[in-house]
Amino acid sequence: MGLDESTIVAGLKNALSIGTQNAVALVSKPNGYFGNEAIKILLPDKIQNAAELLGKLGYQQQVDEFIMSMNHAAEQAAPKAASYFGDAIKRMSIQDARKILSGGNTAATDYFKSKTWAKLYDDFKL
Repeated sequence: MGLDESTIVAGLKNALSIGTQNAVALVSKPNGYFGNEAIKILLPDKIQNAAELLGKLGYQQQVDEFIMSMNHAAEQAAPKAASYFGDAIKRMSIQDARKILSGGNTAATDYFKSKTWAKLYDDFKL
C-alpha cells in the first residue's frame, strides 16, 4: 500500500524545512560563507581587475577585508532569508509539491526562486 498524496506532501515540506534549517545553521555561523569554497562570495567580475590592481598597489589587505565583510554580511542575512523560505514551504500547494517531486534536479531550487526571489532582492539589494 502506497502513501497518500497528503502524506507525501507533508514529508516533502518537512524535508525542505529541515534542509533549510540546517543550511541556515551552517552558513550563519562565523565564516559560514567565507570558510566554504563552494559558497564563498567573491568579487564580481566587473571589479575583479580593479581589485587586482589595488592589491598590486599595496591595498591587498583592504581588498581582503572587503571580501570578508561581504561574506559576513551574508552570514548575518541568512536567518532573515530563511523566513522567506519557510513561508514558501508553508504556502506550498499540492501542485507545487508534484512539480518538485516529478521535476529535475533543480525543481526545488526553481520553486524557491519563483516564490522568494523578489522578496530577497528587495531586502538584500545594495
